[in-house]
Amino acid sequence: MKTPAFIGKLTASGANSYQYREFEYHVTDEKTVVLDEVQVGVEFAGATVDVLAKVGGVPFAIFVTYEDRPMPSVLSAPNVEKCGILELNVDALPARFRTEKKGGYKRLLRDFLEDQTEGKHWVYHPRETQAKLAAAERRDSWLEQQALLATKAPHRASEFGRRPPASSHTTDWRSSIQDEEKATTTSRRRPASYRCVLCNRTWMGASRDCPNCGTHLYTTEVTQKPESE
Repeated sequence: MKTPAFIGKLTASGANSYQYREFEYHVTDEKTVVLDEVQVGVEFAGATVDVLAKVGGVPFAIFVTYEDRPMPSVLSAPNVEKCGILELNVDALPARFRTEKKGGYKRLLRDFLEDQTEGKHWVYHPRETQAKLAAAERRDSWLEQQALLATKAPHRASEFGRRPPASSHTTDWRSSIQDEEKATTTSRRRPASYRCVLCNRTWMGASRDCPNCGTHLYTTEVTQKPESE
């Protein structure tokens, strides 16, 4: 009987990065096995299986599934550690029989069971656990490397939240404001005559702020004596 290959995979994504990887683990290749001591419709690992045989002295069970007959969940974790359990799904057989000439059904069925891997899936393989553990170690090692890289370069994880540097225009604008404030502070140290070009108000004092407008932005210093209020 031809059995299918069994290749599983584990997936992982770095918690601090956008990296994603798959870690495959190889359990067995597609191969042809010889079934010894074949029994039909017997109890095995908590379920009634359709075929129970031995392959190289190891128990080998086959359970036939179709639309209204799913695989028993107990067979995915059998209480017999060293065994093989294969699902044989026969949903494709009716369509094959409809296209087969009369008298060829037995040959078609024999070919489907013995020489094809269609509909065959490993439910349990004795080497799966070891292969999966090896893949899990490779996955965990990769995740540790991703975490270490994120620690060494934390700016990569937060670059979308980084504040952009100030442009030269922004710097010039801030410098202009600072210069004006500095000039205002300096002017307040001595009394002088001022005139507001906005409202034409003149005054004598230590502040450049216009009494009417409340700001120094339109104020100029004058030499003449301000008008009496």
